[in-house]
Amino acid sequence: MKNNIKTLILLLLVSIFISCDEEDDKVVINSESATAASITTQDLSVELSEATAGDDALTLEWNHGSYDIPTQINYLIEAALTDTNFEVSETLAITTKNTFSWKISEINDLFLKLGSLENQESSIEFRIKSNIGKDNVFEKISNTFKLTATPYEVTVIEENFINLFIVGNVVDINEDGILTDDDWNPGLKNPYLFRDPANPNKYQITINFGSGGFKLLENFGEWQPQWGPVGNDKITNNELNGGDPDAFTVSSAGYYKLEVDIESLTYSLKTRDVSSNPTYSTIGLIGSTRTGDASGWDAPDTDLIQSSLNPHIWYIQDIELKDGAAKFRAEDAWDVNWGGDSFPSAISSSSGDINVTEGKYDIWFNDLDGNYIFVKKN
Repeated sequence: MKNNIKTLILLLLVSIFISCDEEDDKVVINSESATAASITTQDLSVELSEATAGDDALTLEWNHGSYDIPTQINYLIEAALTDTNFEVSETLAITTKNTFSWKISEINDLFLKLGSLENQESSIEFRIKSNIGKDNVFEKISNTFKLTATPYEVTVIEENFINLFIVGNVVDINEDGILTDDDWNPGLKNPYLFRDPANPNKYQITINFGSGGFKLLENFGEWQPQWGPVGNDKITNNELNGGDPDAFTVSSAGYYKLEVDIESLTYSLKTRDVSSNPTYSTIGLIGSTRTGDASGWDAPDTDLIQSSLNPHIWYIQDIELKDGAAKFRAEDAWDVNWGGDSFPSAISSSSGDINVTEGKYDIWFNDLDGNYIFVKKN
């Protein structure tokens, strides 16, 4: 009898220990005790001028919020005209850091986008929305910061950019317009090169070539003008050459980086090792530039199409966009994302938002380097 009682007591103690241990493993977040981020930058005025458009204008800083547990916190930066209670606002960035910076031109564009008048002093307010998790739960809103400035009138320069795309038997171009085998048809929507915003005569692309040849064209459905090599590291087109140029050649299949300068008439084609680069299952466009149900930063990503032979090349065709901001991100999450400080093309990524102008576009994106190009459709 005594042994039975001892056994019963032992089992009861083990049960209590396990119950307590399981309870300790549960993580409970008390939303009432969670605290918002706190902006520490003091209200200020900044002088805006086109002459200093590329200079640093503002660095916003804030203290991290708290959610009772060690976890990554997402911060969404919003701006609106002062005294409008953020009824009409712009989402400027989403970050996990506690600081973000803008240049003079970006602040000027923001004032104008929010409705400030050129050459008239006005003020805008910033605030930080903090949340956690993939589903952005437990949102908290910070105090506000006020910025006063007089936006300048932007000088608009109309430029006719040349777009270059690849055609040839080193790429595959399927029925959707992406990369088929041994096809020289320039009527299909072959992959675009990415144009350097600092020098619109320079282009580049990193892509998986099969062995064979290719040329560069400017207009779909038209063979002229066409670009190809002439001599060592030099390029020409049919107008300069007096006839069709030769094709670029690739001796063996693999990834190559192609760089082209149509002003200096030079090019380089070098192998590139991408074995350490991750391959993503989805790349999406997100942001306020989208229209319809997909509009806004909280709407699900607009997925791009992945090339079947070039898994780092992504595209979407005939997408209607409005004036707004955008980013690219992987796997429908903010862990890996790409932005940019130029439009409609960039040859490197940045943490800033891409400021998009309204229109219908074909978009091409390369996750190896964050290069993108928005090609406006007629």
